[in-house]
Amino acid sequence: MISLWGNFYQFLLLSLFFAPPIFAHENQYKLPEETVEKCLEIVIFDGSNNCYLLRRNNNEPLFELEYRPIARMQSSSFVYDGGTAKETNVSNAEFKKIFEMSMKLLHCNEFHKKTREMGTCMLKIKFISKQQKAIIARNDNLQSLLHELKHFIDREK
Repeated sequence: MISLWGNFYQFLLLSLFFAPPIFAHENQYKLPEETVEKCLEIVIFDGSNNCYLLRRNNNEPLFELEYRPIARMQSSSFVYDGGTAKETNVSNAEFKKIFEMSMKLLHCNEFHKKTREMGTCMLKIKFISKQQKAIIARNDNLQSLLHELKHFIDREK
């Protein structure tokens, strides 16, 4: 009977040690300076080198989203044209959503590249005291982020 209890306690200790935290919050391991409140701007260059710039608007509760397309003469093919430059505002909730999607991409090293290749994305997040950046290969999370940005840009101001 004693050996049964010994095995039970061994099992219990091992399963507690190796089990993932049940109540862990997804932002639990984020550094304090990597919060949405301390984020100043997010810059994303998509696979075609179009630029999405999302930044705090100093005097308003809204955030400014600017789309800077690549011009035909700047593209590697001299054929692609990113369209027309646009600006819009996004709410706090929308900014937070984009921030969280961007942070997920920054912290997921699986899709990070060492050099910029055709089709990769450049992502930079600037905080009050630092900035983080990564070159990211095409993946579902990146496509979702770009889809959200395009959705915000294409709506009426």
